[in-house]
Amino acid sequence: MGKLFLALLFSSLAAVDLLAGIVEVSNADGLRNALSNAADGDTVVLAPGDYLLSSPLSVSKENITLTSKSGKAATFIDADSKCRILEVSGVRFKVEGITFKNAFYNGDGGAIWFSGSSISKTAVVSNCDFVDCKAYYGGGIYAGQNSYTSFEPRENYGLVSGCTFLRCGIIGPDEDAHGGGGAIFGALWVENSVFDACFCSGKLQYHAAIDVSRYSTVTNCVFRNHSKTKRGLIGGSERYSETQENGCVRLIDCLIANNTFTDNDDIFFHRKVILDRCVISNNTSVVEWNSVGLYRIVGDEEREFSKALNCLFIDNKYPFNMLNLPTLVNCSFVRNAGGLACDMLGGTALKLAVTNCVLWGNSAKADWPHGATYRGVPGLYWHPLNEQIASQIRIANVVVEGGSVNDDVLAVLQADSSGKSESLTALAAEKGPGFKDSEKGDWSLRKSSVLIDGGVRYEGIDGMKDLANNPRALKSGVLYPGALPDIGCYEYYSIPGLCILVR
Repeated sequence: MGKLFLALLFSSLAAVDLLAGIVEVSNADGLRNALSNAADGDTVVLAPGDYLLSSPLSVSKENITLTSKSGKAATFIDADSKCRILEVSGVRFKVEGITFKNAFYNGDGGAIWFSGSSISKTAVVSNCDFVDCKAYYGGGIYAGQNSYTSFEPRENYGLVSGCTFLRCGIIGPDEDAHGGGGAIFGALWVENSVFDACFCSGKLQYHAAIDVSRYSTVTNCVFRNHSKTKRGLIGGSERYSETQENGCVRLIDCLIANNTFTDNDDIFFHRKVILDRCVISNNTSVVEWNSVGLYRIVGDEEREFSKALNCLFIDNKYPFNMLNLPTLVNCSFVRNAGGLACDMLGGTALKLAVTNCVLWGNSAKADWPHGATYRGVPGLYWHPLNEQIASQIRIANVVVEGGSVNDDVLAVLQADSSGKSESLTALAAEKGPGFKDSEKGDWSLRKSSVLIDGGVRYEGIDGMKDLANNPRALKSGVLYPGALPDIGCYEYYSIPGLCILVR
């Protein structure tokens, strides 16, 4: 009789595993109760379905996991544009396999709000979707309290992994309201995620995808289909006034593609952003005025935090404005409508540094404002009234298609004190740069390429890798201490063959 009674008891509580601390729920009320009454270490499991909310859910206990039986494609928490979804004040919170929809909050954090630094630093958000989530700061996730002063290892951050942010954005009460981070506001480690059509709606709202409050890393992510980036797609937050305290973000192995500039002030990256092994491809512009921006840097003190390393700029439908560009090292600008361009008049202090870069295969831009004919060649343009361009660009070991036969560009190449830019450009014009198969989009180097070992060494090169993840410290394709890098975003890499002895 005792065994029968226990069996009936556990049958009636089929939704609760008392021994393992696992609570299964199938409706919104059950979800709210499970989180409110959870003990430290509990796991709340959602059955497939829609969970409609009218007020936020609260998580206050430690080490709580919120997950689903059937994954994010079958499990939805929907705020119906009425409220924030999750308020988290317990450390080591984990959420996975859920789609958050229609979150809205008149303040910080639309879908998920972390109450403090210790909370967000220990949180994990994995394999979740955020759809149509909005707030003033952090439409998808708010984690803005962290105070990192340098880039730290992955394990020291809260983690966002394998997530998608679709049409998440910043909406203030009026056009002049401040805000930031359509998808994420704060310092998190973000990996293997997609940011799609995120936005900022007002003129003082920054960073349609990620507004970084402190030092953060974003790796192996895709940013696509954005069209409202007036204050930047990604960048360091201006919510904090201290220059050195402003966020600095590094993007590693990311793809920025199929975005459209719709305003003359549109930019991709704002303030302190480092690009490393990224591809910027198939972006376009409907702006009729000047060339649009890749970067905006506020003050020279931020330039050291703003770099593009080992990046490929390909098939973009406009040139990138050299005004406020960061340091460019080992980048390739190929098959763009123009490459680099300066649309400002003479006297502009560009202070642009370009090292080990190649500008090749770019097409001419025909629709300059007022019908102006810009100086230079496809790949390197500037306003015809700018007489100081050679002194405004610091170059080293740079190859520009057409530069060896264009007097204006030749003056720029000759500004390289080593003289290598001029000679390398002439050599590439004579023999060809030696790309493997540029017609099919393969811009890596053949063994005979004149770009191999043509670069100059720079700080950190021995630990640096190219776009294909090959080491930069190679000599003729083989690891060699003190080697010079190849020019462009690809390093020629030779795999030693096998030696077979026949006796």
